[in-house]
Amino acid sequence: MKLYIISFICLLCFLLGGCNYLETEPGDVITGNRFWETANAVALEQYCNIYYPKLIIGHGDPNGWDSGDMIKQEYQSDNLLGGGQNVYTFGQNSATTVNKNWDWETVRGCNAFLENYHRSPASELDKKKYAGEILFFKAFDYYNKVRLFGDVPWYDKVIDKKDPDLYKGRDSRVLVMDNILKTINQAIEFLPKKTQVSRVSRDAAMLLKARICLYEGTWRRYRNVEGDEAFLREAYETAGKLMLPEFGYSLYTEGGADHCYFNLFIQENYDNNPEIILSREYDPTVNMGNDVSQHLPMSIQGMSRDCFDEYLCSKTGLPTSVCGCHTPDIGYVAEMKNRDLRLVQTVCLPEKGSQYAHFLFREDGGVLRGGAPNIYGLLSASAERPFYSDTSTGYAVCKFFNSKEYLTQAHRGSIDSPVMRYAEVLLIRAEAGAELGEDPELSKTINALRARVGFSFELTDNPVEDPDLVVLTGDVVVSWNAKKGWEKLTKIFGETKTPFVVTFGNHDEETDMNNAQILDYLCTRPYNLTYDAEKGLSGSGNCMLTIRSSDAASEKWVLYFFDSHNNTKDRSFGYYDWIKHDQIEWYRKSSSRVTARNKRILPSLAFFHIPLPEHETARWTCREFGEKQEGVCAPSVNTGLYSSFIEKRDVIGVFVGHDHNNDYMVDLDGNITLAYGRKTGYPSAYNETLSRGVRVINLHEDESVFDTYIRDLKGTYFHYQFEQKNKGSNIPRFSGSFVQEFLVANWDNERWNQEMDMLKEAGMKYLIYAPALLVDEKGKTTTNYPSALTKKKQGNRTLEKCLQSAQKNGIKVFVGLNFNERWWKVDYDARWLLEQMEMGNKVADELVVLYKEKYPDAMYGWYWVWEVDNLNCMTSERQSILAEALNTNLNHLSEIAPEMPLMLSPFMNYKVGGNAEECGKMWTNVFAQTDFRPGDIFAPQDCVGAGGLNLDNLWEWFSNLKKAVNTKPGLKFWGNVETFDQRFWTSAPLERVQKQLEIVNGYVGNLICFAYNHYNSPFVVNPAYHQAYLQYCRTGCLPIMDIPEKVKNAAVRKVAKGIEVSWIPNEMKAVDGYSIYRDGQLIMKLQIRDGQLPRTFVDAEGTVDNVYEVAVYNVIGKESAKVKAE
Repeated sequence: MKLYIISFICLLCFLLGGCNYLETEPGDVITGNRFWETANAVALEQYCNIYYPKLIIGHGDPNGWDSGDMIKQEYQSDNLLGGGQNVYTFGQNSATTVNKNWDWETVRGCNAFLENYHRSPASELDKKKYAGEILFFKAFDYYNKVRLFGDVPWYDKVIDKKDPDLYKGRDSRVLVMDNILKTINQAIEFLPKKTQVSRVSRDAAMLLKARICLYEGTWRRYRNVEGDEAFLREAYETAGKLMLPEFGYSLYTEGGADHCYFNLFIQENYDNNPEIILSREYDPTVNMGNDVSQHLPMSIQGMSRDCFDEYLCSKTGLPTSVCGCHTPDIGYVAEMKNRDLRLVQTVCLPEKGSQYAHFLFREDGGVLRGGAPNIYGLLSASAERPFYSDTSTGYAVCKFFNSKEYLTQAHRGSIDSPVMRYAEVLLIRAEAGAELGEDPELSKTINALRARVGFSFELTDNPVEDPDLVVLTGDVVVSWNAKKGWEKLTKIFGETKTPFVVTFGNHDEETDMNNAQILDYLCTRPYNLTYDAEKGLSGSGNCMLTIRSSDAASEKWVLYFFDSHNNTKDRSFGYYDWIKHDQIEWYRKSSSRVTARNKRILPSLAFFHIPLPEHETARWTCREFGEKQEGVCAPSVNTGLYSSFIEKRDVIGVFVGHDHNNDYMVDLDGNITLAYGRKTGYPSAYNETLSRGVRVINLHEDESVFDTYIRDLKGTYFHYQFEQKNKGSNIPRFSGSFVQEFLVANWDNERWNQEMDMLKEAGMKYLIYAPALLVDEKGKTTTNYPSALTKKKQGNRTLEKCLQSAQKNGIKVFVGLNFNERWWKVDYDARWLLEQMEMGNKVADELVVLYKEKYPDAMYGWYWVWEVDNLNCMTSERQSILAEALNTNLNHLSEIAPEMPLMLSPFMNYKVGGNAEECGKMWTNVFAQTDFRPGDIFAPQDCVGAGGLNLDNLWEWFSNLKKAVNTKPGLKFWGNVETFDQRFWTSAPLERVQKQLEIVNGYVGNLICFAYNHYNSPFVVNPAYHQAYLQYCRTGCLPIMDIPEKVKNAAVRKVAKGIEVSWIPNEMKAVDGYSIYRDGQLIMKLQIRDGQLPRTFVDAEGTVDNVYEVAVYNVIGKESAKVKAE
């Protein structure tokens, strides 16, 4: 049944007859004494009932003409936008004492009750119960006032017009909040447990206490006010008590994941709902209905885009800005799908026939009509497209909409209002726990709320990083009484035993301490590592730290910290100051000393506050990725720090702060990266769009490589690995090589280990193995691992041998998925190609299960085996098919192994198909439609070995491909250099390979090759190849080699199969093979391979009239004089 709380007190007394009525008290007046001395339990209850509609707002007063306060209160956030300008959202709200909430009737009435209720003849149990309700209302009212006004006067007695306290000033917020906490604690003591969901109970008071304490605790924490931890502790523990089984609360799940959240808000009675702690009731049969369901379709309010974007992608568990699924051009309906299901149970999905469309469609004359809501009612309706809803944003709110009450007369709404829910208890427990560093019990809180709607991605049990060092990049404490702020901040590092460094920002001195004074104070604090490296240097805190090896035996990295100063004193030179020449000179000297001490350049990072001008100009050559939502606020003067970093070749990462709406990074092709951190401060300094977070950087101990990503309270984003190109030298070199599965099928474990050792010796760490599954031209399927995808399980374990050896030797393997040789015939359609991609997904599933856990370091990435050219994908239709195929793999691989990058390696041929510019445009179009993630790799073949390109036009093709890659933020651009000569399938001379390296290096961030193991390995060809390459990597020059000695006794004779040419080899030092000429034209090269020395050649097309000559060539490409075969 429903309990109706009457909002008035029936205290009318009838006039009584009598002669001396002028001498008696008026009969229609009850004095305080008479009321309290005669007030039974019913009268006390009616007194309390006055405050229910004042404070338990719900859907507003019965018979109201709008959607109710449960919705309208969202205008005070940026979650809901109305038809006009919202002063809250636009930061124009100010709460003055003229505000209707500056009303003290509730406080006065509550104080009157608390002063007198003990005089009532009601039972002690009833008196305490109703006193508990009054205490609840007093605490609630004061809490609302503090939220609006901050400091307010605290009254704990009834004030009459003669009392001087009537005009007293405001009391401190600390005093008021302490008294609110005492008040709500007493309410909890007095109130009984919940028996009626529409009546204030002990449980409701506990939730109100937790709400108040979380609010006050976080307010104090981020404004450097003492007492924050005590309030947060109260919130955490009170919420924890409400979660105990004895309270009996749980999340409402009726209707299943698809409907339960929506159903929760449209119930006519919450008596038996396990989630509701307090509700407000409505019943139109007694003239107490609401207007919510009728008003929602007609209101022009709409969910804001900011709120809409908060709902995560259900395919990746990530925000839609980074998930790769919900691209900006995905479309209105599609962007609402594959999201946390709470989205489409809060706003209408504008899709005909959808269970989530709600009031956007209506049957009219037997036809379902309707569509997307009309934004601001600007469009005219038509018979084909009538508008059944207006909205300010395009996202029409359906929460609290009951279709049974739609299109009925006004004030017939019967749904009750869920004022306090158990879900809030869980959120408070999680947030307070996170703030305190306590267990947020995610399985019981956040993940339970996600699981209710079938959201399968769980928040990790420990989202907190455990850094070895924290760098604060400026504008840290910017309020007065700065020492107190620094004390509170540095206390965190002391308690967690975390070393930290501070680089000062332009606002740090806008307090009662200058930077030198702050540094002096920091030097007294435990775990501070900031210091002045040299006296007299401009600014404060210019210093360096060396990072030693895990065994502390050697130095591995260097970190440099600079003071980027404040604003300029002479605005002729711009607004922001710059890092001075003496600071740059200090860095250069320090860098030289470190290099001399270690006999090599150590990889280094630099940190300061104000960005360099190059943080902007770098974007002109290499595309940034991450968030860029404001301009780069850099100095106008460029003093040469960036050029010093480049010249010294040690600093490979420059990290700054300053711009609160930027967190992007630019990878300048593996040379250096320029990046922002993520703003961490609170509250906002200006119109900030990014959530508070940090940039995490993980250094690799033995390489010039670091991993980085952004973390906020929701998760991590923009994962990226920066790898310094060419090991920090100016010598272009390979970092990896392909191997072909059919050429390594017979390698045993010893051979694999030999090849891995050879790659490491040559400075390589990547191996691309492809494919894992092959379908030949006849349709036969084979795999290189045990697979259920073949007719009978394969016994070939070549891939595992590769991974096993790679794991042992520290080599990272890109595993090729599947390939079907029908691809080369180009007779396929989209359906066939997508079927191949699905097969690739199945291969990936099997490989992850078999090998990812077993060989976690070796199984590093995926290789997309399908080689795309510049001939067969030049139409937009073909490009769309290609993009869909790539996405089929990309999206699945992101789900099963999101940390593994995908590489593809297309090829080009200038003799056919599109030219260099057209090829670049083709890939630009493909990239626009694909879901490549930051860290995925586009590694086109340089095609010189295959003859598709040459040394003269190679630059033009890579230049245009570079432009294409720059349109896809975070996509890495590598070059795949061919070390073979396809005319004869021999090794390319190293002089040609060196030129290829030098040309391609100017456009890419890394260099790999096809294929060192097959064309340059000392286990395949003359070991002089490998030794010459090693010398080149050390010095930048190939070894000087003499022209090979010519062959002896070249002879020619006719044989059954043609003309046979034979010769006797001479000296074999650095010899790679022999060139055969017919009538002056080169017709064959015979290479020394696998120790087999060629001595004869049969020309099937020759005659006895042809003249044959033989020459010897060495590994770098020099050739002997020709010897005529007689």
